[in-house]
Amino acid sequence: MLTISDSVEIAVPAEAVWRWLCALPAHYAEWHPAHHSCEVLRGTLWEPGTVVLMEEDLHGRRHRLRCQVIGTTPGREIEYRAGPWLKGRFRVEPLNGHSRFRAELDFGSGSVARLLDRPLGWLFRRRIASVRKHQREEGLNLKALLEDRSANAG
Repeated sequence: MLTISDSVEIAVPAEAVWRWLCALPAHYAEWHPAHHSCEVLRGTLWEPGTVVLMEEDLHGRRHRLRCQVIGTTPGREIEYRAGPWLKGRFRVEPLNGHSRFRAELDFGSGSVARLLDRPLGWLFRRRIASVRKHQREEGLNLKALLEDRSANAG
């Protein structure tokens, strides 16, 4: 299984990051210029079983990601699956009044995926690099959005 992750420290409390994630459909397009839409198709956002449709551009192509929430620890973590080969997590960790936001993506599943990590990693290296870059930009954009709001509110 290939995992990519990125984290960023944000100078706002973890609760502020969590509130922002809980309103993700309203903020999705401002989070990253490549984001187009985010809508809840079934359920209540971030409850297990909820289905969310996100549309964004990655590596030059428009993608419609139909994600099902598979687990949530309120205030801390959201875990989702987008098809049989992609699993992701958003984590929010408190840090002395600030927070750390971590995004993780796991590509593949089980022992077959472990055998294919190297060849698939090589074959899709440009796409993987594009996803890593996008993930990093999301973290930095989230930091800027929340810190700017915090500075303007106080």
